[in-house]
Amino acid sequence: MIPAWVQLAVALNAGASSEMQFCEVPSDCGKDQSCVGYVCASGSDRAKVEVLYKIAVAPPFVASNDPALVAESERLYGMLIADLRASGFYEVVGREGLPVGWTVEGASPSEVRQTTWQADGFYRVVKIAMRRTSDGKSQVKIHAVEVERFGTVDLPEGDVTVSSDEVPRLSSRWVNALIGADTGVKGALGTRIVGTSEVAPGVKEIVVIGADGSGFRQITENKQLNLMPAWGPNGSIGWMSYESGNPDWIVDGKPFSTRPGLNAAGAWSPDGTLLALSVAESGDSEIILLEAETGAEHARITDDRSVDTSPAWSPDGKQLAFVSDRTGRPQIWVVNLRTGDIEQLTKEGYNTSPDWSPTGDSIVYIRQIGNNFQIMRYDFDTQVTMRLTDGRKSAESPSYSPDGRYVAYAQKDENGTHLWVMNADGSGGARQVAGDRSFLAPDWE
Repeated sequence: MIPAWVQLAVALNAGASSEMQFCEVPSDCGKDQSCVGYVCASGSDRAKVEVLYKIAVAPPFVASNDPALVAESERLYGMLIADLRASGFYEVVGREGLPVGWTVEGASPSEVRQTTWQADGFYRVVKIAMRRTSDGKSQVKIHAVEVERFGTVDLPEGDVTVSSDEVPRLSSRWVNALIGADTGVKGALGTRIVGTSEVAPGVKEIVVIGADGSGFRQITENKQLNLMPAWGPNGSIGWMSYESGNPDWIVDGKPFSTRPGLNAAGAWSPDGTLLALSVAESGDSEIILLEAETGAEHARITDDRSVDTSPAWSPDGKQLAFVSDRTGRPQIWVVNLRTGDIEQLTKEGYNTSPDWSPTGDSIVYIRQIGNNFQIMRYDFDTQVTMRLTDGRKSAESPSYSPDGRYVAYAQKDENGTHLWVMNADGSGGARQVAGDRSFLAPDWE
């Protein structure tokens, strides 16, 4: 049932927005909408992140005294709490804040005493049960039990039998599915970010890290300049490297475009068939399209005496945003790939590094303000530009998460450049991800 305060708020705002529609579940909203805070959100508002309700995560029930299985269950428990909190959608309480009566309950949803949880303001409680199967695998069941009106959120991701090494990945899958059940758009936890790390003066290597800061891994070890990495089809990674002496475009360690001069800022089309690349064969940089399979030239997108670079695809593959200084200073432009029509998106300041949201409703980019670069967001539905960073430090290379709710970026401070993630809706939530590791030019998988 939708709370009375929400119904009142909608009624009071009806005059200001006749299209406002409230919702209890995502199915109450339209096809291209999400349900956040009991309101159907469309356009760039689909990226909104806010706390939906208070949820408890009870310690797991383990049908064995096997120390290894107990350790697995505790690790899964900790990751569930961390992932729920990292999403920004839940007020999460672990074992330290649970009501006293939880200890007399079992793992089955039918054993949940609603009044015990209702008294402490919980909307749902997560129950976890694990056992070892005869073939040595781990059977895991995760239920989100509703305590306001008894029922369960039964997700396929919460009823699985997997090998022990797969257990850690269950958390992000289940939390992503829960976010999808609650809002209509699945989460992006468990995804990865590729970037460049300065490991020594003049040496930058390609690295990958989980969006939660786990699993840091170095991809290259050639002790050269490796720059501007991008995710390609099927988890492949491309980047510009000076290993040969020429700035070539490399894909998974193999040369892909070795034209004399710059081969940089690659971006694959959403269907993975084309690579947009900045090349500078005759001095100034132009954007071309290459066949992803063969590297053959497919089309030339720009042909201007200016510098044209940093292509970013729209999610439908019909448009490219790019940077050009053809009006004097670098600005963001958009070209329609079917008609060739070009529109100038920004018209003042110094602007670069565009990235298109997965929903197609907005573009993030950086603008120089004073001595620092700041992350801006342009919304196509409202034609409004919003500054996402506070200006105290320089922020560069914004990249949307796969669900469009978060933005990864590189932030400079007195100790170097590090990886940060914030909410894409401008509500803050900024957090440093990779610790004090050097991290530049992030691209979210």
